[in-house]
Amino acid sequence: MADLESFELGEAKARFLEKTQHLELAQADLVRVRTIHDNTVTMLDFLEGFPPPHELQTMNGLDLGENRSSLISAYSEVLFARARHAREENLFAKKISSESDLLEAENLHKKAEANLRAIRDQMAFAIRRALLEQQRSLRVAQLSLKSAKRGLLLLGLTKGDLQCQACGVYFPLDIRDETTCQVCLKAREALPEDGDSGAALSRYALKAPFSGTVIEKHLTLGEQVDSQDNLYSLCNLDTVWVIASVYEKDISKVRAGQVGRILVKAQPGRLFSGDVTFVADVIEEETRTLKIRLLVDNSARLLKPGMFARVSLAVETRRGALIVPPSAIQTQNQESIVFVAEGEGVFERREVEIGARTSTAVEVLSGVKESEMVVTTGSFALKSELEKEGFHAGHAH
Repeated sequence: MADLESFELGEAKARFLEKTQHLELAQADLVRVRTIHDNTVTMLDFLEGFPPPHELQTMNGLDLGENRSSLISAYSEVLFARARHAREENLFAKKISSESDLLEAENLHKKAEANLRAIRDQMAFAIRRALLEQQRSLRVAQLSLKSAKRGLLLLGLTKGDLQCQACGVYFPLDIRDETTCQVCLKAREALPEDGDSGAALSRYALKAPFSGTVIEKHLTLGEQVDSQDNLYSLCNLDTVWVIASVYEKDISKVRAGQVGRILVKAQPGRLFSGDVTFVADVIEEETRTLKIRLLVDNSARLLKPGMFARVSLAVETRRGALIVPPSAIQTQNQESIVFVAEGEGVFERREVEIGARTSTAVEVLSGVKESEMVVTTGSFALKSELEKEGFHAGHAH
């Protein structure tokens, strides 16, 4: 929808690239440190049996790093001291050399072996510590990259913007024309250090989160915006919401799933239908009405946001219900009453229990029978005559 340039986004992307490189270096360093660790352990175990010099050639291919020089040097001193000590023992046995020469050779032999053991212990500790430190460095690099990636997501990028579509590895695909994934090696090239690479890093493509229609635009070329600005108003008009108000007395008749019929003045004679998808839990105090929401298909784009509509809902009806006009129902002492004709101008006052009520009919649950005749016109006058005579129950003429 628009291309935005963000210095903050450029810094975040550069940091992400930096942390990506740090992670790659940490992974490579860990491979080498682990190789040196494993090979050195193998060499230390091999030297434990003091093999002859010619057998050391089998270990020439092992990568020991800096450990090879000191370890082989110390082992060579042990072999030399051992050979000298053996020669002095042989000469002393033949009475050719003195005892002091023998003791000196023995002492040098012991010192060489002690030095080798010290070097082996120190080296075993050093390689173990180096491996742990490199594992820690890798973990720090992973967390740093994760933090950098989270920063990009907070700035509005999506995982798809940071992910290689070929293998799923994360990297800033906003500059995908200049770089590719190191794992799948799809046209992998180094990031350019000049040209418009800075612009590519700071560019943010503003995309619509869903398919729809732009109904408002608050953006001009070159305008400075921030995260609080409303740049576009986007709507998916394939379906629309119709918000209706239900009177308090009719709340019990409304529920989610009901089908409503909608009429609008802009489309006279045309009837729309929709399902009730939401019924509010709170009544509006000023209007004493309850809000409901209907979902209506608008693929023909005939309904426009902001229209006024009239909504009617189909409610359940009861078969065999007794109904009377609203004018037949009177209220006396907080009781609902009707007057039943008994003939020859005599009317009996009856207390009744009423049910559902509309503008044209009232359901009578009890108090009268189907065959009885109820006064519909003039019931108020009968009530007044009854009260004038001082009766609250009985007959009226």
